[in-house]
Amino acid sequence: RAMISQQSFTSPIWQQVRKRTKAQKTAGLTGGEGWQRIMDITYAPSNPNIAYLVTDTNQVWKSSDSGTSWEKKSSGFSANGGLSVVVDPTNANIAYVAGSYSGNWTEQEGTAEGIYRTADGGATWTKVKAVHFHHQLGGNNFAFAGSAIYAGPDTGGLLKSTNGGIAWNLVSQ
Repeated sequence: RAMISQQSFTSPIWQQVRKRTKAQKTAGLTGGEGWQRIMDITYAPSNPNIAYLVTDTNQVWKSSDSGTSWEKKSSGFSANGGLSVVVDPTNANIAYVAGSYSGNWTEQEGTAEGIYRTADGGATWTKVKAVHFHHQLGGNNFAFAGSAIYAGPDTGGLLKSTNGGIAWNLVSQ
């Protein structure tokens, strides 16, 4: 007679975590403005305690404690918001954001839209490629393949970087 073991499964418990700076928390503010949408959230494959998120109007946030608390990390990030974020698979300090201009489907001359890169865990961001991302469309705009990084903006074709996301070139057809 075969023995059947019963496994006990518990329902996952979801807990709301507010996006707010340390100063906002100290001041007793709740955070999470009403119409602020999280456009993308991802973790660092090389360190699952690190996570980044981008919002439609409040730029880039980072958690170093598995999402328990979040800190705004937008120094040098001059785009209004972000559409997608990805972390280098081997280095949690390197991340890329598709910076977008919230609420507009057309390219905005002179805006800060483009590919932003951090190499210091989000402390500072640099726009490495001016390119247009439609803010309202979702999805992942980046992919890693070996030592190459690909970016899919809404106009201009498929981009590829082979030097760590510092320079980007159009992929030929």
